[in-house]
Amino acid sequence: MIGLLTNLRSQAIGDIHIAEYMDTMTAEEIISDLESDFSDIEIPLDIIYDVSLYRVEYHTVDSHNEPTIASGVIALPLDQSGPLPFFSFQHGTILRRTSVASFNGFDVISMWLGGRGYITVIPDFLGLGVSEMLHPYMVSIPSATAVVDMIRAGRHLCDSLNVSFSEQLFLTGYSEGGYVTMAAHKYIEEELTEEIQVTASAPCAGPYDLSTVMYDLMMTSEPYGSPYYLPYTVFAYDDVYGLFSSPSEYFIYPYDTLLPPLFDGNHSGNEVNNVMPAIPMEIFLPEVLEEIISNPDHPLRQALQENDVYPWVPHAPVTLLHSIDDELVPVENTLNTYDHFIEHGAENVEIYVENLGSHGEAAGILLLIAAAWFDEFLIASLDMTFNYGWNMIGLPLIPETNSVEVLFPESAENSLFSYSEDGYVEQTELIPGTGYWLRFNSEGSVLLSGELTEELTLTVNEGWNLISGISFSVEVTEIESELLVEGSIFGYSGEYYEPQILEPGHAYWLRSSGDGEITISVDQ
Repeated sequence: MIGLLTNLRSQAIGDIHIAEYMDTMTAEEIISDLESDFSDIEIPLDIIYDVSLYRVEYHTVDSHNEPTIASGVIALPLDQSGPLPFFSFQHGTILRRTSVASFNGFDVISMWLGGRGYITVIPDFLGLGVSEMLHPYMVSIPSATAVVDMIRAGRHLCDSLNVSFSEQLFLTGYSEGGYVTMAAHKYIEEELTEEIQVTASAPCAGPYDLSTVMYDLMMTSEPYGSPYYLPYTVFAYDDVYGLFSSPSEYFIYPYDTLLPPLFDGNHSGNEVNNVMPAIPMEIFLPEVLEEIISNPDHPLRQALQENDVYPWVPHAPVTLLHSIDDELVPVENTLNTYDHFIEHGAENVEIYVENLGSHGEAAGILLLIAAAWFDEFLIASLDMTFNYGWNMIGLPLIPETNSVEVLFPESAENSLFSYSEDGYVEQTELIPGTGYWLRFNSEGSVLLSGELTEELTLTVNEGWNLISGISFSVEVTEIESELLVEGSIFGYSGEYYEPQILEPGHAYWLRSSGDGEITISVDQ
């Protein structure tokens, strides 16, 4: 049976079986929840979007390449101003089938990432959620295909709801989620490059080196903090590879009868730990243990080697994150992976290992670091519409180029004008925060890409100023400035009007009572 998964490839397209609306949270509610639940951790509360959460069931394949249904949740930011990036988050080790997002609704990941503008997909994994098979724990390919088909399902849901998404895709996860993230990235680059492109991935504290690092850890006579990891792996590998006909062929009494019922999806890891010996390998029959240790070609060891996820070379950027103090998943997993990547020519790999505490203590810190690193790659896209004739416009983000000819190729030549105390001034480039008149010979739209702006401080002169806002809608009544003359903001769409909201990409007349600065921010 060894070698089965080498040729296992998903034939499913990840189309949605069921999509069920669960809940919506406003940006203010998300901030309030995060502030109360994580008061002891400094989480960046740059929450901008309201978020709706959907529970989905989608088509995928199981460990034997048979069609099946899996589940997960998708968090969709609301009132988007342009295509948003995808973010796939892979959770850590779970044994109880209902301890997943599709049963529990909003969690910190879906709230925080969704509120920051990521279309967030969180797969339950096979064997969890609605899936009633044994979870293929630490089995590479079915772990990867469950993620890939969840991403496909997310795209289907976005299409059905007319939610636009960009081509950017970020992957991260912790512990088992780090392993699954690595497996998914590897699978995508080896099998699906024409369909899916990974922008960047950040696997955190995963057991990537099963056949050496994790094997050595489990085959020692030292107590281990989560001993149920070992039978979880063995039962999963038996389900895939057929290691034994009966648990009694592998496990000593009473574990041969105590353990199997606890892996039915209705029990927790702690329940298994409570019946496990502190030294995991003591569940094996002595003769089986001796054979495993003495025979490098033992079926269990072959299966571990086949499911190592470090022997490959990524093309998209990868950052590997781990705490040196990790007692459950040794940091050598990450160090060995990094060394392999570099030795085999990987060019876009970084590593972050620090003394950040135990496996549980480091999780939140490393995931925050991963998210901050992803921000470096984030490119936003905003759709700007324009009318025939003169339009009052502004830059809704910070593009790579400010040239009007590049940004607005359909505009009339030499028709970009800003305004100063001395009157209109012809321009060839646009600056965020400045408003402009620009003429078009037809109506249409243009998709602009660049860095989002959440705050701008505008220098204004006494009298009338032509300004533009930020990348997000801001209510006029929330702009606090003693310089702003009440009732003096005007927009233009064929005729002048008094706006209630400053919209991205639009320009506005604003009257100031004096020289100074006015700040426009999402936090107002």
